[in-house]
Amino acid sequence: MAVQAAHLDSDAFLVCLNHALSTEKEEVMGLCIGQVDTCRIVHIHSVIILRRSDKRKDRVEISPEQLSAASTEAEISFI
Repeated sequence: MAVQAAHLDSDAFLVCLNHALSTEKEEVMGLCIGQVDTCRIVHIHSVIILRRSDKRKDRVEISPEQLSAASTEAEISFI
């Protein structure tokens, strides 16, 4: 499904910006947590920062355990 727009809360934006600037010479990874409304607009309200399991600058890999924990945290945020 294609979305029409994405709205990023200011707190989530600042987390993304800080994460990107703190590791400016390396790739970064995180999960955006939010919802898609009936008009196909994504509303992102939080971000989960993930640690890299591969230390090479041009690689971003995360552990399955970290992904599972982030998925659980995202599900809890919707309850």
